[in-house]
Amino acid sequence: MKDILDRLKKLSAISAYVQLYEDFDNSVVLKHMGKITGEIDRPYIDFLMLTNGASVLDYCFFGFKNKNLGGNLYDNVTDLWRDDNLLTFRFWSCIGDSIGNSFGYLDKKNTSGGHYFGYHSLYSPGKVYLVSSSFSVFMEKFLSQIELAVAKNKNAIGLEGNDWFMDRARLIEHDKEMEAFLQDTKGTEYSLIEGCL
Repeated sequence: MKDILDRLKKLSAISAYVQLYEDFDNSVVLKHMGKITGEIDRPYIDFLMLTNGASVLDYCFFGFKNKNLGGNLYDNVTDLWRDDNLLTFRFWSCIGDSIGNSFGYLDKKNTSGGHYFGYHSLYSPGKVYLVSSSFSVFMEKFLSQIELAVAKNKNAIGLEGNDWFMDRARLIEHDKEMEAFLQDTKGTEYSLIEGCL
């Protein structure tokens, strides 16, 4: 997790659109994580213990009681569930952008006890697509895209190619668990009804 934070710190020194919130007391996270209904993804909570949320270009990593982010993690999750009932207890949105795209963890657990990560768009109700087998793998790929965008333009506010997570070949790169899970399937849509593809 420290690697992730170090990469974000380097990005924040280059771009005004990358901000961390490390000055929060960890007790805020510990006190409010119980408000998340259902499953809690421990790796995401570990991330929040280092920075209570983050702003990365147009993406908001939701934390707890952080007024700089405009919303709480648990409120974001329940609001999305209210808008799309199929997501309830299946998809916990913890990262969002300004046009209705969300990344978050799924009810499917990986071999280390964390959760698979998925992508949902308000424009495709009832659908979630697999992105990675863990928060760490997601962040490795996500931060690589952010670093490319900021290297091209330190004033970038978004990603040029916003479909990096939809390319199946790139999806399984450096993610052996995801590759094994997807070996007998053609698509990457995660079934919200049966819990499998």
